[in-house]
Amino acid sequence: MKKPPKRLFWVCMISSMLLIYKIAHAEEALLYNWSGYIDPEVIPKYREKTKNHLIVDTYDVADEAEGRLLAGATGYDVAVVTSESISRLIAKNAVLPLPERFPMPTKGSSSPMYEALLEAIPNIDDYAIPYLWGTTGIVYNREEVLRRIPNAPLNSWALIFDPSNAQALADCGITIVDSVEEVVPAALSYLGKDPNSSDLGDIDAAFQVIRQIAPFVRSFNTDQFDDVANQEICAAITWSTDGLSMVPQSAVNALYQYVAPTEGANFWVDLLVIPSDAKDSTLSMDLMNFILSPDVLLSSAEHAGACSSISYSSSDARAPISPTDCERITLPQQSNLYFLRSRTASEKRDLDMKWRLLQIQG
Repeated sequence: MKKPPKRLFWVCMISSMLLIYKIAHAEEALLYNWSGYIDPEVIPKYREKTKNHLIVDTYDVADEAEGRLLAGATGYDVAVVTSESISRLIAKNAVLPLPERFPMPTKGSSSPMYEALLEAIPNIDDYAIPYLWGTTGIVYNREEVLRRIPNAPLNSWALIFDPSNAQALADCGITIVDSVEEVVPAALSYLGKDPNSSDLGDIDAAFQVIRQIAPFVRSFNTDQFDDVANQEICAAITWSTDGLSMVPQSAVNALYQYVAPTEGANFWVDLLVIPSDAKDSTLSMDLMNFILSPDVLLSSAEHAGACSSISYSSSDARAPISPTDCERITLPQQSNLYFLRSRTASEKRDLDMKWRLLQIQG
């Protein structure tokens, strides 16, 4: 038998080694996301569709995600960030522009939500794709609240921000979401001021509102789902993902109600972005388009108790999707909802310092 030339042997060896390396290292996509914000069942679907592994790393506080992306060297291919932080991330080159050559389901969308988002953050279209959305409002135990405050203002921020009401509810528990960029605008709305105001007098007035009720607040945290599920609180300033997530559980739903207060409530959107150190923009965009496909997006929205950024019907998905409660959230063109602009890095630092000091002092 004729022996193969050594050169051919080494070519074959190198090709085999490259193939093994590719299988071991290249076929891996990393997603950085809120905890519990993607349906776990879609992870094996990604493997089935792309032959690649999907690894999900999670966070519980928006500041953690922003800090990690600003620091760089994340290793992530796609990250989910808040609309409040996106401008700061863009300003520091922490995220990459979206490649023009890839089709994106929301690009050029004419939906009211997308138009309102573009108005609040004009250049967002070049860097981010809306993923899931919701509001920041109040969830309350109607029976317990009315027992303590018979004429309670159930559709108003006054339910919690009025010190007399907060004091009346303190014994059965009040919690506030640990998000200064959302709670301060809520207090500004309660005062009849612009929720996007950067006037120092307005900010001080908002903190004074929060400071007056702080002694009656059980905790400032981002894990309020369990508080509601276990019926441990009377009222909370919280995200609709926690406030509406109890709806399928009839026993809890009979007790708790969620409202976006009439004075004004934050209409937030979480965004898909490509971190500046992403290894392959093609892999990143393929992952984004997978996340935004009907089956995946609708099932993740249902899993998270959030609303889909794209108006897919259940007929668009191969698997049946249960109705969500997004119809209970007023559309963004309504006057009581607003988008928050991204505050500058210095404005954010000032808010953070005052927020932590408020919590320490109680």
